[in-house]
Amino acid sequence: MAEIVHHVLLALVKFPIAQEIIPMRYYEKCISKLQAAKKYFAGGVASSLRVSMKPTLLYAASAKGARIRDVDGNECIDYLLAHGPLILGHAHDGLTESVHQVLRIY
Repeated sequence: MAEIVHHVLLALVKFPIAQEIIPMRYYEKCISKLQAAKKYFAGGVASSLRVSMKPTLLYAASAKGARIRDVDGNECIDYLLAHGPLILGHAHDGLTESVHQVLRIY
C-alpha cells in the first residue's frame, strides 16, 4: 500500500496540473445560483448530466480549451464536455474569430 501512495505522490509532483485543480473549496455563488435555478427548472438544471456534478453544480464564468473557471473562481478541467466543446474545446480561437467576423458583417 505504501508503494501505491508513493507512486501517486510522485505523479502529483511530476504533473503539476493535478495540484492546480485539486484545491477547489468555495462554492457560495454556485450554490446560490443553483437555488435560484430551482425556481424554474426541476432540480435546478435543464440537463440530467449536470445534476450529477459534485460537490455542487458549477456555473461557468469563463472557459478556454478544456478549462472552466466558475463564478466562485475555481478552475477545473471540463471532463463532461457538451456537444460543442467535445469537438473544439471552449472558445476555440479559430471559431471565435469566425463568429466575430460574421457579427461585424451584421
